[in-house]
Amino acid sequence: MIKTHKLLVNTIIISEIQYKLFRLLDQEESYNRTLKILNSKHVGYEFITQSTILKALELSYNSNTRINDAIIAQNAMDLDVEVFTDNIKDFRKISNLNNSTKINK
Repeated sequence: MIKTHKLLVNTIIISEIQYKLFRLLDQEESYNRTLKILNSKHVGYEFITQSTILKALELSYNSNTRINDAIIAQNAMDLDVEVFTDNIKDFRKISNLNNSTKINK
């Protein structure tokens, strides 16, 4: 599944996308656009495992990073995929991510 998609999302990413769209647009438009992302053939959805959450909790503590960012980073490391974000400043705090997974804007 991972190799066939251009973009992977998880629960945290969808939550953040919907929140930002809601702040920029109205409720209906943010709902429709988030749904369109989830249903796109170019987007894959990856579940976050308990193991990833536990490692992310440790990562968050050790890197002084918000838990959402740590979950996204740990999930990317577990899946061996790149992180695309406009939040370079916070993701650079995660040294393991910088060493093992590329950060792109």
